Amino acid sequence: MEAAFSRRLDRVSRQLERLDYHVEVGNEAVALFVRFWLGVTSSMPDEASAAAKVVGEQRFERFVDALARRVEQGQRLSSVVEERVR
Repeated sequence: MEAAFSRRLDRVSRQLERLDYHVEVGNEAVALFVRFWLGVTSSMPDEASAAAKVVGEQRFERFVDALARRVEQGQRLSSVVEERVR
């Protein structure tokens, strides 16, 4: 019983380590994107703001659709990063 419990704890520990890695990759990807986006995006005049908001909402919808497709297909950014790190 004790050996089975120990194996189960080891498995849970490995799963938590993988989860931690995936969260770290996701956080770094978002941070890198935001840093880049802020560096290349200039502010716009107030009169252009409404039109930009509409375009932004459309682009966001396309982003969510693309993300949903990747998740459904099992494609993960962390897997791509993990392959390149090796």
